[in-house]
Amino acid sequence: MLVLLVLFACGSGAPDAATPPPPTAPASPPTQAVEKVPPAPAAQELHPHMEEHFAVVSAARNALLIGDLDTAKERMSWIAHHEPAEGMPREWAPYAEAMRKAAVEASRRSDANLLAQGVATVARQCGSCHAAEGKGPHFEVEPSNSGGSERDHMVRHNEASEALWRGLVSADDAQWAHGAELLAGQEALRGLKHPSGEPTPDALMALGKQVHKLGAAGLLEMDWDGRAKLYGELVATCATCHVEKKVGTE
Repeated sequence: MLVLLVLFACGSGAPDAATPPPPTAPASPPTQAVEKVPPAPAAQELHPHMEEHFAVVSAARNALLIGDLDTAKERMSWIAHHEPAEGMPREWAPYAEAMRKAAVEASRRSDANLLAQGVATVARQCGSCHAAEGKGPHFEVEPSNSGGSERDHMVRHNEASEALWRGLVSADDAQWAHGAELLAGQEALRGLKHPSGEPTPDALMALGKQVHKLGAAGLLEMDWDGRAKLYGELVATCATCHVEKKVGTE
């Protein structure tokens, strides 16, 4: 132990020697480096990334509806290999990974039914994230076309499909119910004109009836995974009919 001895001159009031400096305070332990977590990007910075995803998966769905499996698979491959947005919140990671896995699986399918299920699952994963985070797109429920022609009937099919699709992507019960009601509330269209001019084949009439049955089933299905499965069936059913009638190829 170092002992410091300080001597003072008698009666002088001043020290005989220079007063030693006060003891130095012990050095603080080195501060451990703290990893800096980049702040989450502002909502407006993430919107373009999310909108791009929505556009791509919607393009895959649209391609499927006209029987273009190659384009649908290519769009799913894009989703599968697309890098997440820089600074994406960590809470989103499980949903992004689930979406990526579903897209990888879909991109490898050559069967329309399985590919449609994959596309619907990707949309479902988007909705899961939106529901968990309390964020995401909001779509207004739009009024339905009320005409009575064949074209009007098919327009309502499209309106119903869009509402169901928006419901999946945003996990919106109101959108889903609106789409299901549109399909369930319609009678199967009769007298469809086949490209050959011949009476509509029974197989196509059966597909039309199946579409409406899926709408009725959608009204009863409360689980989003089950809803995604139903939507995949709907897309595949519509695609089969559209391919036969050469919809989107003329």
